[in-house]
Amino acid sequence: MVIVIVNMQCSITLKNFDLDDKEARRKMEDALPDFRFDVFAPPAVPLRGFPRMIGSSEYGHASLRLGDTFAHLIMQYDENYQDDWNKCFDYAHKRIGELRKALQSVEATFQFGGIVIQYVMDDFPEPVTTLSESVSKVSVGERKLTHLQIKFSFPYRENYYINVEMEPVQNEATSANAVGITIDVNNRLAKQRSDAPRVVDWEDLVKIEGILSGIKSSTLHQLVEKGEFAI
Repeated sequence: MVIVIVNMQCSITLKNFDLDDKEARRKMEDALPDFRFDVFAPPAVPLRGFPRMIGSSEYGHASLRLGDTFAHLIMQYDENYQDDWNKCFDYAHKRIGELRKALQSVEATFQFGGIVIQYVMDDFPEPVTTLSESVSKVSVGERKLTHLQIKFSFPYRENYYINVEMEPVQNEATSANAVGITIDVNNRLAKQRSDAPRVVDWEDLVKIEGILSGIKSSTLHQLVEKGEFAI
């Protein structure tokens, strides 16, 4: 069964990122020349998560939303990339590195960060049955289970959370029944530790990339087919 990467997302929570400052906006645009940005005035009533700058790369494979407290980068993969995980990670590493340098150029302060990968695993004639029998063990008696969404989270090493979500999906390219798997790794645990609090920094993003790149196709097969996530 083929497992493809549909997209990767990088979310960063920031402090000291003032997009009212024209010079800061100019620096961001200069540091990210592949992106074309639209700039938005702040709303009359402050809205959490309101983007002040929205940009997309020349061919639309990457998009970026910037607000006074966040940066959200989305990388979409087409058929030339999806089944080549190395190419997907190389592209993500390049784009995340560019974003990091741009934010550092305006002295934005890194608070939290996370990277999310969305996978699609073909082909499952009965993906609901597969997940219910191998992972959740849920039963509705003689009735037919029509949908099942599975979520679980756990701490990883001393600084990270891993969140996993699985559910039946349809592969948009092939219309085949499939299992969608979303894996989110973030460093929020580091800030929550009271025993040995530490300062989070930009290097956490590199470490998160390393954690995700260690997840192989065999890891995901074992998760879907046996309900075991060995990482």
